[in-house]
Amino acid sequence: MQIAHVLFRDDTGALPARPLAVQVAQSPAELQRGLLGRAYLEDGTGMLFDMGAEGHHVFHTIGLGFPIDIVFVSGDQRVTTILHNVMPGTPAVGADGRWIVEAPGGWAARNALYVGMTMSFA
Repeated sequence: MQIAHVLFRDDTGALPARPLAVQVAQSPAELQRGLLGRAYLEDGTGMLFDMGAEGHHVFHTIGLGFPIDIVFVSGDQRVTTILHNVMPGTPAVGADGRWIVEAPGGWAARNALYVGMTMSFA
């Protein structure tokens, strides 16, 4: 699986404390599996999904053993929605976007992410 680094900038160009190192889901199987089956997710790491098109995308955390933050990002790389601390076993959560970033629960708050920030790749 490919590794990338994503950064979130506000309108002043400021960055969070550090970039997020993400595994990039590339195959249909990786898109479907995501983080399922993992016992934990280290702080500062996550997973990136490119859904290929702008739309309403739904995720679940059934089978996941830890809470995650889910950040939905539009095709123009603006944060549209942040779901904080989605608990394991949640059957369905969704929002609009093209890109979806999953990070350890609490990462978005610790790094002061908010709707409207711009995502870029390092």
